[in-house]
Amino acid sequence: MDNDRSSHIVEAQLHLWLIAESMTSEGERYRRSVELPLHRSESPVFSLTWTAMHSMDETSALKAYLGKIDIERQWHLLITFTGYHESLPNQVYARHVYFPKDVQQNATFVDIVTVLPDGDRIIDLTNFDKWIPNTSDKLAGDFL
Repeated sequence: MDNDRSSHIVEAQLHLWLIAESMTSEGERYRRSVELPLHRSESPVFSLTWTAMHSMDETSALKAYLGKIDIERQWHLLITFTGYHESLPNQVYARHVYFPKDVQQNATFVDIVTVLPDGDRIIDLTNFDKWIPNTSDKLAGDFL
C-alpha cells in the first residue's frame, strides 16, 4: 500500500481477511471470513508506504489453503485500509483483493523508497508489485 498524496493520512488502519468457501455439517456452502493478524495494523500517520505482514505459523488460518491447487478457487485475501485525511474532515477507504496466484511465500518486495543525500525520499511506483525471492536465512513461509 502506498500514499501518493502530498498530504498524510492520520489514524491509519489495515485489516487482512481470509475469505473462504466452507461447508456446514449439513452440506450447505457458506462464505467464511477470518481476520488474519498483522504485525502492525495501525499507524498514527501514513505518509510513505506500508507493507502488511502476517506470520505463517501453525495458528494461521491461511496455512490450510496455501499451495493447494485443488482449492485455489475457494479462497482469496481481502485487505482494507481506513484513515482520516489530515486536511479534510473525511475518512478515506481503500480495499484490494488478492487471489491465490498473487500470494508469494518466502519473497521480499523490491524497495520502492529511495532516500536522497539531502534526506528527502522518492517513491518509485514502477516496482510497486514486484518481488524477489528471499535470500535470508529465515525459514520459508515465515511471513506472507
